[in-house]
Amino acid sequence: MAEWTEHKTADGRKYFYNTKTKESSWTKPDAILTARERALKDVLWKEYETSDGRKYWHNKETSQSVWQIPAEYKEAIERAEELEEREKLEQELRSTANSDQLVASAGPQFETEAEHEQNRSKPDQSNNRPHHRDDPQQTFQQMLQDHGVDYTWTWEQAMREVILDDRYLLIPDAKDRRATFEKWAADSRREMGEIAKETIEKRKADYIAMLQRMSDQIKPYTRWKTAVGVISNQPEYLAYADEARVAFKEYVSELRKKEQLARDELRKRGMDSMKTYLSKSAKINVYTRWSDVIESIKHDSDLRVQPGIRQLNMFDILVVFEQVVNDAERRYLDERKAAKQKQHAEERHARLAFIDLLSDLVKQEKIKHDTRWMDIYKDIKDDKRYLDLVGQPGSTPQELFWDEVERQSKDLRIKRDLLLDALAEDHFHIRPETTFEEFEEVIARHSRITEQVEPEVRRYVFDRQMSRVIRKLEDERYAEERRTRRKIEALRSAMRHLSGPHALTKDSTWEQVRETLKNEPEFLAIEDESDRLVAFEKQMVRVREDYERSKRKRPEKIVEKTIDKSTEPTEQSTETADKSAEISTDHNVDGKDESEEGEIESDMENGTSGDEEDHRSHKRSRGK
Repeated sequence: MAEWTEHKTADGRKYFYNTKTKESSWTKPDAILTARERALKDVLWKEYETSDGRKYWHNKETSQSVWQIPAEYKEAIERAEELEEREKLEQELRSTANSDQLVASAGPQFETEAEHEQNRSKPDQSNNRPHHRDDPQQTFQQMLQDHGVDYTWTWEQAMREVILDDRYLLIPDAKDRRATFEKWAADSRREMGEIAKETIEKRKADYIAMLQRMSDQIKPYTRWKTAVGVISNQPEYLAYADEARVAFKEYVSELRKKEQLARDELRKRGMDSMKTYLSKSAKINVYTRWSDVIESIKHDSDLRVQPGIRQLNMFDILVVFEQVVNDAERRYLDERKAAKQKQHAEERHARLAFIDLLSDLVKQEKIKHDTRWMDIYKDIKDDKRYLDLVGQPGSTPQELFWDEVERQSKDLRIKRDLLLDALAEDHFHIRPETTFEEFEEVIARHSRITEQVEPEVRRYVFDRQMSRVIRKLEDERYAEERRTRRKIEALRSAMRHLSGPHALTKDSTWEQVRETLKNEPEFLAIEDESDRLVAFEKQMVRVREDYERSKRKRPEKIVEKTIDKSTEPTEQSTETADKSAEISTDHNVDGKDESEEGEIESDMENGTSGDEEDHRSHKRSRGK
């Protein structure tokens, strides 16, 4: 009777109770664990199921969950299954032993002849001891052979047969035992297959040798129905009868291939002879016609006696003719390609030589950022390096010259930026009163820049910066004058719009008008009294002119109405004209604020005649 029993609490939770020791436990004791439970006890992975019945495994140490069964868990299950199988067999053996004891107690019995033969066929257990302890795998394989295990069995079948043998446990790991069995089965299967294959191959070789001996009766065109009547009594055929027909077809097919290869070889020799004839005798080139060649072949008697020629048909001759023409065309194209490559090389050498000429002119300081083509033309017009490039395709001498000028301009901009960075670093600003010596004194603090930038470049940059400063001051003066004119016109407009007793007449004085407008924004916007007086005088000139004009044409009352009507459009047109002039002035001032790159390019283009348009067209083409 088992000491441990299983019970459930009121809420359905399982627990175990020992009837002997009166001990209770929530976990299942080792004494009543199954083989599977004992194998999985120390495994970190545990098996669970989701709500929809899908299994998964969880590692309680790493908290990792997976859908595929872990290798460690799988190996533990295999060990448990093997252990369960072993316990099951031992239990069966114990049951059998108990039955034998019952039979023995009933009295002595004599063996039948069948039982005696069966006992004789059983392996002697005394021989089941390991004979190769240094090689457990070899001993395990010997055990399989001793028990009559076949290589076609599964591992489960073999395990049932040998599990009670002591040699079974020489390999402690169940996975290694299974791998040893599978290797033994594969080796046995391969060995038996090789033996069978060798036997079949020998029979086939004897059969083929028999067919070869009967070559006078077995031809490439012989059919199986005809051949089987000839060879049916041969022992080689009888030994290989099952596969004789397939082997016969393969043999005949091989004969046909050999015969076809012989014909192809003869045809190839004929085509080679025809190709040699067309290449040398017919003198074929890319312009040769097929009709001329075929007439030449028909009337050539020496060609017909050459080997293989009679095997050729008209299509074969045409194929050879196309090959020869293609070879001639390939040679022709190769010659043209070589000629073009030679021409391109000469053109490239001419361009490189002219570039060297331009480099020499740069070293002689004859080419700078503002050099024109006509400035150097007189120095290079008779030079061989220039004359060799003239008329060549590709870049012209003038385009290469402009490329060099652009490089000089780019170099100048880089050096200019170095100088300006040095000025900005020292917080030095060029003013109208700044001298070149002061500029040089600031640059001299930067030894690296003085080494990289030539004195003439520093002078050029200083002059350019000075011109920009002066131009900026002029622009500011123009802008101030423009603002003053606007203020004066605004004050004149305020004077024109005076009405009633304050309206301007030919007898109005500045004191009267000043007193009237002294609090107006147009009046206060002008700080200089002289500018206010200028606005008053201009407006009074207009008033007096209008008065004199109206006095000559109509009576005074009509003249006053006419003045009121004619003055406004005139004043409006004056304001429009003034605004247009101011916009034009603004545009001109803004147009003067150019970048330093524009000034350098302007230096390159100023004073040029035809070179200016060439340079611009060259830049457009290079940009495309």
